[in-house]
Amino acid sequence: MIALSEGIAILHRQPDVGRRVLREWNGIQDDALADDILERSAYLSRTPFPCVAGLEKTIELFPEIAGEQMRAEDFYDNSIMEEIAASGFLDEIYR
Repeated sequence: MIALSEGIAILHRQPDVGRRVLREWNGIQDDALADDILERSAYLSRTPFPCVAGLEKTIELFPEIAGEQMRAEDFYDNSIMEEIAASGFLDEIYR
């Protein structure tokens, strides 16, 4: 989760590095496509907690996966991200 948070921070703060990563590691040579991906990355949360609304929608659309007794909260554990956030790490990587 720390590495994911750092990667998101790099996309937010250093788009030139993000562009280079897309080119070298993802094989994206088209600058317009890379720019489009980077533009969309602006919507990534700076605190990557689970998207509860997305899980709820998935359960709604595919009840056979979760069963009627399952809730979105049954599919994730916030404790790691809460610990990282409480440590001040997320604030630090955006300074």
